Amino acid sequence: MRATWIVELMAAHIDHDLIAKAAGLASAASLTRYQHHVPPLKVGQLDTLRRAGTDRP
Repeated sequence: MRATWIVELMAAHIDHDLIAKAAGLASAASLTRYQHHVPPLKVGQLDTLRRAGTDRP
């Protein structure tokens, strides 16, 4: 159940440091074992994420 929660947060593009802290892990590096379960981005998501990143101050 915990792994599912972590993967869902990673798939939602939540900051990995925040996920690690919430999960009680030592660092974001501990999340690498879950990365292969995160589904790939769909067509268009990358552009959307890039545009969202340019809105930050």
